[in-house]
Amino acid sequence: ASLASAKSSAQTAAGQVDPGAPPHLQSGTVFQGLEYMLNQTNIGENNNKYYKAQLIETPLGVSLFTKWGRVGAAGQTQIVGPVDSDHAFQLFCKKFQSKTGVPWDDRAEIKPKRGKYCLVEMKREDTSAPNTPAGKGPALKGPVSCSLDRETQSLMELIFSEDMFNTSMKDMNIDPEKLPLGALSQAQVQRGFEALEELQSAL
Repeated sequence: ASLASAKSSAQTAAGQVDPGAPPHLQSGTVFQGLEYMLNQTNIGENNNKYYKAQLIETPLGVSLFTKWGRVGAAGQTQIVGPVDSDHAFQLFCKKFQSKTGVPWDDRAEIKPKRGKYCLVEMKREDTSAPNTPAGKGPALKGPVSCSLDRETQSLMELIFSEDMFNTSMKDMNIDPEKLPLGALSQAQVQRGFEALEELQSAL
């Protein structure tokens, strides 16, 4: 596999250079579609860690930037390069496979594996999407009455309480605005909702 072929088949917009990258990479450009965010969560072993990689081009050449650590922490970083572009791409793919157990070309079919990282789909800014004119969007429905018993309602209110979330994050010295996973895509959020629905059905 070569960097040129990967660039020609990329379907996503180019990303932004990670703020944790050194100054000489901040002026560079992330190759379109050639970055990934991984996450591994294991409640039993108290693991909740991330691994991020970007292929960045600067006037000096191509570098592989990686960043990893516990979610909510600054983590560690590593830069390999500048190196030959195809060599950088091979390193990029090798890192991905070692962390996920899946080749880069098969990432669309990735499934969770024990002891491996999962691919996290990130949200990207789409400036090409037209804005919906005021008053032209779908009509909003009024509040829907809840049929749950009061105890269950209280539990749901607690789970989805933004104040409780922010307080808990502060207690753990975590800034919600600086989480390393960034903004999740709508598809990633939807998969989370589906998992919660499966859990609700099981209960």
